[in-house]
Amino acid sequence: SMLHNIGNIYRALGDYERAREHLEMALEIRTNLHEIWKQAVTLHELGNTYLDEKRASEARAHYEQALPLRRQAGDRRGEAYTLDALGLTARVLKENEKALDYARQAEAIWESVSDKRGRAETHESLGLIHAAMGQTDLARGQFLKSLQLHREVGLGGFAARAMLGLSRLEREAGRLKEALPPI
Repeated sequence: SMLHNIGNIYRALGDYERAREHLEMALEIRTNLHEIWKQAVTLHELGNTYLDEKRASEARAHYEQALPLRRQAGDRRGEAYTLDALGLTARVLKENEKALDYARQAEAIWESVSDKRGRAETHESLGLIHAAMGQTDLARGQFLKSLQLHREVGLGGFAARAMLGLSRLEREAGRLKEALPPI
């Protein structure tokens, strides 16, 4: 809806209060119309807005509301996006085991729907989670998987995030030569 789109524009501009206002209005309308899939999308966007504001607990609450709606609507890709977002939120909240669980669930869905882009993003998330846990070798492997999948689907701009994660990991380990992986 128009309100949802306006909310996303405000979010992109960094005006989170207005973003939330518009997304909340859109959610109310979508709830009243029983548009389950659209409710889930708007709840997810509200979660993203809270996460952008560094309000991880509020973000998680919205993602947790979106997840059963995604499942009810049969939206497997949306379910995976929401699981991945829950994993990243758990990582921010330093709940690394929970973060791994969510990311692995997302990975299984991406695999089942043959979505390489989704798999690439989730492998990047797994890399971040393993890095936060001090599991450098596992993190490196996940970043490399993400990078390879991004290359396979031609998403060069998205691959930059995986390369950045890998580069930070190598730099922190004192391996400066490996800190710049081949492009």
